[in-house]
Amino acid sequence: MNFFKNYFCSIIILLLVNNNVFASFRRSKKYGGVTDYADLWCDYLGQVERFKVELPLTAETYFEIRYEALVADPAGQMRHVLEFLDEEWEDAVGHFAGKADEHDLVQGLTGHSSTTLVQIGQPLNHDRVGLGQKELTDAEMILAREVVAAHGLEKLFAKFEAGGTIPP
Repeated sequence: MNFFKNYFCSIIILLLVNNNVFASFRRSKKYGGVTDYADLWCDYLGQVERFKVELPLTAETYFEIRYEALVADPAGQMRHVLEFLDEEWEDAVGHFAGKADEHDLVQGLTGHSSTTLVQIGQPLNHDRVGLGQKELTDAEMILAREVVAAHGLEKLFAKFEAGGTIPP
């Protein structure tokens, strides 16, 4: 953490979050199951929670946007992002039509594709909203909540399940 404090003293974090992460993990077939998915979720978002406290992140240095909100209102959400970044509005920012060439570029550089990478080549749409709830059974969600609780992040997980965000 001292590395960030020393070298990135004016760090700004813009985080796009969604509750489809479990569905993405499952579809990738890279991870063993719900316990692994929940552990990874805790690793990623647990670090963000840690950053919020230790850096510390404030409303001026941390902005969280929900994927679901971005899909529902791309122009409105991108206006909030640009306001946070103190940038001027451009109409092109409010519409994402997908860029197949970016998918191909990243796949060429990394040597593999992913469910997220595939989305880069497609227009922003509602198809992926709610995948987390659709892909996992009730029993799997119970297991995920247990794993998350063991990491001490149950309040954060409940907030994500409810579709909310947690401010810095």
